[in-house]
Amino acid sequence: MKTLTQQPSKRNVRLAAVCVLGAIVSWRFMDYLGPSEFRGGTVTRPVWSLVTLALDLYLLAAFLAFFYPPLAAAIAILAGVVALPIYLLSVFPGPFHRIVSGELSIAISNFSVDLWSLVGVATIAAVVCLSIRIFRQPR
Repeated sequence: MKTLTQQPSKRNVRLAAVCVLGAIVSWRFMDYLGPSEFRGGTVTRPVWSLVTLALDLYLLAAFLAFFYPPLAAAIAILAGVVALPIYLLSVFPGPFHRIVSGELSIAISNFSVDLWSLVGVATIAAVVCLSIRIFRQPR
């Protein structure tokens, strides 16, 4: 465990920064879908709950990155895995609804380009890459 007088490594700072970015993207995506009926559906309500959990996990990982980097990396990967379904639902609504059974009230396409979903997937990829680097660094 590091004390407050020791400087955090650049990798730990990068991990914390990417986790904060993941939290911002998750929050922005929730804000983007917030006023819609997205939170009330039989399929979309559990996915909405996952993105709120991912937001909390990203913030926890960002805090822990300075004190327990391997634990923060594991929590960051978990946050990415938890947040991934909402981004996949937004980008690939057709295949997502074929895999997850549920009632549909509108016609959907197979692919949809959504900027915040693509940024979310890119953020998850960055979190996973940095977390793997944290796991591989010598102790």
